[in-house]
Amino acid sequence: MVYASSKGGTSTLESGEPVRVIGANFLPAAGGGEPVRILFDGQVAVEKVPVRDDGSFSIDIPVTHAPGDLVVTVEQRDGRRLSSEKATIEIATQDRAE
Repeated sequence: MVYASSKGGTSTLESGEPVRVIGANFLPAAGGGEPVRILFDGQVAVEKVPVRDDGSFSIDIPVTHAPGDLVVTVEQRDGRRLSSEKATIEIATQDRAE
């Protein structure tokens, strides 16, 4: 399971703000799981994010993206199997009414 949000917990953020990526039910190293890799719209954003013993992880990653949906994919390899989970977060325009 993967969840992506702003640091404040909302499903929308502005370009340049960090996105918080939270995962659960991943395989810890003790169970044969490798660290996870996080992709934004199919491009590697971060590699080798460690998975805790309880199968979870959390990381804040700065994102620069045009307004619209950003697809966050988390991949984990364990042996020959590659597992992936996806979440989507909306990037809002920086223009705000005053």
